[in-house]
Amino acid sequence: MKKKQKVITNPDELNDSLSYSSPATWVTLGSVIILLIGFFVWSFIYPIQVKVSGRATVSGGNVTLHVQEKDLSKLAVDQEVHVADKVGKISSINDNQPVVSFNTPVALADADYDYYIVIKTMKPIDFWFDSK
Repeated sequence: MKKKQKVITNPDELNDSLSYSSPATWVTLGSVIILLIGFFVWSFIYPIQVKVSGRATVSGGNVTLHVQEKDLSKLAVDQEVHVADKVGKISSINDNQPVVSFNTPVALADADYDYYIVIKTMKPIDFWFDSK
């Protein structure tokens, strides 16, 4: 059975048969589009760093890192170590204890400091398109 279509005879009836979108719908759609664009810009530009952190002891200009056993396998020679405001490199790993060397003498008072080592840097978009 065919449904009979209503015949429009004047322009006022056209308004009744057409639906319209409210401004709130367009504002919502625009906000979602802006959020999606912002997310994609952020995911291409800003990196996420995977870090190992802990406490370092400075004694007589020597720096000793206190590394958790689970993090030792993540460390490698020549990785940058950030202790307080100084940056050094892991020169060797002896007896499961990393040895840190600095290009200049460490001008830090003998004390305990927080440290971190950046293990990996990646952009959020890599999570979506990682081929592994």
